Amino acid sequence: MAPPPVIDTGPITRRLKAKAFAQAVLDIAGRVGQGENLDTIRIDLADAVVELRFASATLARLFRPAFGHLFTEATPTALMVTLRDGPDSSLPALPWSAGDYRSCGEIRDYSDGPCYLHLDVPMSALTVVDLPSGRAAYWNRRPEKLPSYEYAMPLRALIHRWAIGRGMPLLHAGAVARDGRAALIIGERGAGKSTTTLACLAAGLSYLADDRCLVAAKPEPKVYSAYSCAKIFVSQVGRIPLAGFAEAAQRPTKADDKKALVYVDRLAPGQMVRAAALCCVIAPCPTGASRSRLVRRPAAEALRLLITEMLGKSPVTAARSFETSRDLCSRLPFFRLEAGTDLVPLHSDFDRLNSSSK
Repeated sequence: MAPPPVIDTGPITRRLKAKAFAQAVLDIAGRVGQGENLDTIRIDLADAVVELRFASATLARLFRPAFGHLFTEATPTALMVTLRDGPDSSLPALPWSAGDYRSCGEIRDYSDGPCYLHLDVPMSALTVVDLPSGRAAYWNRRPEKLPSYEYAMPLRALIHRWAIGRGMPLLHAGAVARDGRAALIIGERGAGKSTTTLACLAAGLSYLADDRCLVAAKPEPKVYSAYSCAKIFVSQVGRIPLAGFAEAAQRPTKADDKKALVYVDRLAPGQMVRAAALCCVIAPCPTGASRSRLVRRPAAEALRLLITEMLGKSPVTAARSFETSRDLCSRLPFFRLEAGTDLVPLHSDFDRLNSSSK
């Protein structure tokens, strides 16, 4: 007698399907490269070792440089990620329907459990993370078509979902430091985070990020670097007063890319750091004046900016990202940087903030 048909009873059944699909994808990814040498690196990501196993020469060429400052030989591995490219004919059929998609790439019920699924249709990228086993896979059908911002900050959905389980959201923010104490630089797109961060780099401060970084609120506020690559509008490259900056900037190769890339660990390796204690939050606000100044503002303004950047990005992790952001804003002073047109070194102001927050 044939078994009775499986009835979809809702979220529970869909999460079981998600687990089965994730297991199948991870098993297929795990079989790739058996008996041959994969291009494998280990990175120290927020005090945990993540192993990246490249079964794609294209993805290795594009993604490896962004993690160059995090290379390590340490063990054990907390997360193992296999990266593949090319046709996905060997993958099982997608178990969800078109109505289950969210605009952020997550899938209703299929992304909500310990097996996380993410499908970025414009980038032709499938991400699978199995949190209990510490295994993950990234599969891209056409990596040669990726825009530069994807390989400047690779695996964002994967890193965010894995790190949020450790209490660390991947925030849309930059960070600079001096003597082990850092400022988190936040703001909407186009507010000047990258320009501010790179101006601080030119002034001698240490660099952690210009657009994405991991942050922890407990036991003490801390920021971790995830990527070494900074992005800046091509029209702004000549404004950064740092020796060799213009020559190091890689111009976009695709018509829809507007920003140049700079690998800071190559340009200024002595100023690249992996982690620092957070002492304040800064939001740049261009004014059109020639000089810049810092103005103390209520912490609620910082939280509002952070929440705005979270909206629609990851419903699965929104509550935990908000909790960490709220804790940070309640514990750290917030300043608005009224940013002028002259990129005057900001290290004196930063030193004052650094000292006053101790």
